Amino acid sequence: MTSKHNTKNWMIYGANGFTGKLIAREAKRRKMSVVLAGRSADKLKSLAFELDLPYQAFSLSNIDDIKANLKNISLVLLCAGPFSETSQVMLQACLSLGIHYLDITGEISVLERVLSQDAEAKKRGSVLIPGVGFDVVPSDCLAALLSEKLPAAQELNLAFHGEATLSPGTTKTMLEILPRGGKIRREGKLITIPSFSVFKQISFNGKSIHCAAIPWGDVASAFYSTQIPNITVYGSAPKWSRFFKNPLRLMSPILRHTKIQTLLRSQIDKYIHGPTELQQKNARMHLWGEVLNSSTRIEGSLEIPEGYHFTMLTALRSVEMVLEGKVKAGSYTPSLAFGADFIKGFENIKLTFKESSFS
Repeated sequence: MTSKHNTKNWMIYGANGFTGKLIAREAKRRKMSVVLAGRSADKLKSLAFELDLPYQAFSLSNIDDIKANLKNISLVLLCAGPFSETSQVMLQACLSLGIHYLDITGEISVLERVLSQDAEAKKRGSVLIPGVGFDVVPSDCLAALLSEKLPAAQELNLAFHGEATLSPGTTKTMLEILPRGGKIRREGKLITIPSFSVFKQISFNGKSIHCAAIPWGDVASAFYSTQIPNITVYGSAPKWSRFFKNPLRLMSPILRHTKIQTLLRSQIDKYIHGPTELQQKNARMHLWGEVLNSSTRIEGSLEIPEGYHFTMLTALRSVEMVLEGKVKAGSYTPSLAFGADFIKGFENIKLTFKESSFS
């Protein structure tokens, strides 16, 4: 392990984003030794002044510049998305320096890329854990707990339903992913399906909610955590989303165009602001999962605080545990790094399970 790991200095890259600010403010409250970082010096400067924390402004366009800015840093928490554009070069920089890399992605391709670097991470002495926020800590732990209850499961279905609004960063990521279609896992392989082509009615807290299959991170991470070969993830969607499939298929080439993406991202920055403080305090997120084999079905329900607030909690606890040396070098999903019971260590959660048999 390199000498860098002897320091508790760590960095939030993307600290001026919606989620990054939440994490930075709580890190300051906890008196953690954190450096704020991102692309915009002006935005970082005002946040750093507010929190009385050091900051570094640099882009991710040049790996040598990134490495120069990671001197005396033992861990990077990447909060700047879309992670398809930011993760790879930051990951390379962290590995080359032998420092730890965590992020809050929910993007399948990013999770797959980071999780594939286990051998290199062990060689370099780095801990790599993608998805340490709402994407994918609660669903990953729920999947792992369900798998423990039915080790021979052949199918895993997960779903979530929320009460609050999305942040600008999450909305931009969805804008990028939506035209590419959905993702499911069948017989261990990732399969692309048309967006809004697979639906399911799911009970959340006793209320039946219409859900659509979505390309959520657990399609990747849950496979590593459970080895269950067939995985589908659903998110709540209005019933009229059934009519999106064909129009979206026709519009996808346009929506993928760089100029259209740039235009729509600028509109997101103008009009999408994320959940209010009141929503973060009072809203709840509901998660559901089931595992099945030929004779048994086990269902689990998990209720947690609002997603962005919960991301702040799970990301910081993940950082603390890695800095405390509780995870050996390698690449991990959250449940593989910290155990399936990791979710049980947070306040204001409700977790239940129910088993049934097929006749």
